[in-house]
Amino acid sequence: MFVDQVWAVVAGYLLASGLGGFTGTYAVRYVLREGLRRKAADGEVDRSSRPGLEVISLGIIERVLYTSAVWGDELLFIGIWLALKGLVTRWERWDEDRRLFNIFLVGTGVSLAFGVLGGVITRELWP
Repeated sequence: MFVDQVWAVVAGYLLASGLGGFTGTYAVRYVLREGLRRKAADGEVDRSSRPGLEVISLGIIERVLYTSAVWGDELLFIGIWLALKGLVTRWERWDEDRRLFNIFLVGTGVSLAFGVLGGVITRELWP
């Protein structure tokens, strides 16, 4: 019984933070690469905007929080977190550079999808 519970938790969190991390990083890098290609065609290239360790760490933390919220049936937390995340970001920069907004949406969407999936798996496998 205890082993089944541990397996359920490990499976959900590994899916959310592990596979979700790889997928999220790949998706954000793809969007960045496409943006850099377009800017290179226009003669403006800024290669300093790659996702750093802080962005990857935040994604892992978000997926763990989303998984925990779904597992604990505290879905309101997800809405509050997304609202706060949207409020504290720099909306003015998004008006100037649509690429930043797209990167934000891709990263948040992938983190949310894998975090919720990890929570559902954890809750459903929990005996």
